Amino acid sequence: MTRQRTRTLAPLGTLALGAALLTPAAFAGEIYGKVLLGNAPAGAGTTVAAKCGDAEYAAKPVDGKSSYHIIAGKTGKCTLTVTAKGQSATVEVVSYDDPVEADIILETKDEKLSARRR
Repeated sequence: MTRQRTRTLAPLGTLALGAALLTPAAFAGEIYGKVLLGNAPAGAGTTVAAKCGDAEYAAKPVDGKSSYHIIAGKTGKCTLTVTAKGQSATVEVVSYDDPVEADIILETKDEKLSARRR
């Protein structure tokens, strides 16, 4: 290999190595799913926030299909706080290096909102 070609390819190798090392971290702590109110989508105005260890992740609204997606960037035990119709409920989730699907069912009993995993 010529000296010129080596200088041209060296940055590409460094870039490829960096991408390979960072890719798993990009998915660490990824939590996603749907929020249902009974059997129906929770709908507009519903938000999901997360707390993993000492890190807190701001509430984000669910999309039009009542889906949420949080990239916590950490693994371990997390508490999701779901707010719907002016009330909040929590549910525990464990995040891993691989993405975790956590569908949440909201129920109202005695006018109090509760959350559980489906």
